[in-house]
Amino acid sequence: MMLNKFQEQDLMGSVEHLESALECIDDENLPKVIKHINKAIVYIKNINPTLFNYPRVAKYINRKE
Repeated sequence: MMLNKFQEQDLMGSVEHLESALECIDDENLPKVIKHINKAIVYIKNINPTLFNYPRVAKYINRKE
């Protein structure tokens, strides 16, 4: 799947929100971290909403024998 320039910008913005959240993790800033993470999740899901219409748990077949 190729992303258009707007989707790329949304993805980059989401990564920036996650990086910001990582930088300020401590007990005092926990609400700010949660806000950044939630914002990133919303941006990522809005890039291509159809990707997230599937069940939360994916089942994989393990071929090791």
